[in-house]
Amino acid sequence: MSAPNVIVADTHELSVAGLLYLVHQAFESVQVETVKSRVALSNVLKNFPSGILIVNPYGVKDLDPASLLEVLADNPQVYPLLLVSRIDQEDLKPLIKFGAIGIITKNCSQREVLAALEAAIHQEKFVCNKVMEAFLAENDAADDLQSEKTLSEREIGVIRFIAKGLSTEEIGEELHLSPHTIHAHRKNILKKMNVKTPVELVVKAIREKLITV
Repeated sequence: MSAPNVIVADTHELSVAGLLYLVHQAFESVQVETVKSRVALSNVLKNFPSGILIVNPYGVKDLDPASLLEVLADNPQVYPLLLVSRIDQEDLKPLIKFGAIGIITKNCSQREVLAALEAAIHQEKFVCNKVMEAFLAENDAADDLQSEKTLSEREIGVIRFIAKGLSTEEIGEELHLSPHTIHAHRKNILKKMNVKTPVELVVKAIREKLITV
């Protein structure tokens, strides 16, 4: 690979040492700066025309994902390669939308780190397998949660009858279902709507425009 300038921003000395080893493995001749604080990073960036910024957004003094985004916006000439110590999609989403960016974890293989450095040279997005798997798992969990909270047409119908003051047995007669089935519906509806009583349920259903009276 051609040799870029590289900044490594992290306070964890073992991580920094490992990254320096891999950076020198990747590039025959490279100038590397290491920093441990946002102030030091800003100072180095003033004389940093272009290159790669390997940064732990959770491991630099006075820096977090939000403030890192500000630093990147002020220095569009650098390619950010995030070294994340934890995978928080909400924190990382604004950074991912920033543009060309790489994301690796401290548990990534040497092969993936070298691949991330290769992507950085070509200004391409790169996400390591562990981050991708975590994002997919989080999205699947969110989808499952949303599915659990979504009321079916049958359940909304049951809420309408509850709002009319009908008992479990009377609702069962209207829908041609057993009282046991209606009882199960009522229990699930209360859980999905996060309420404890039929009165709270009806009030919330009206407020969220699930039913009208």
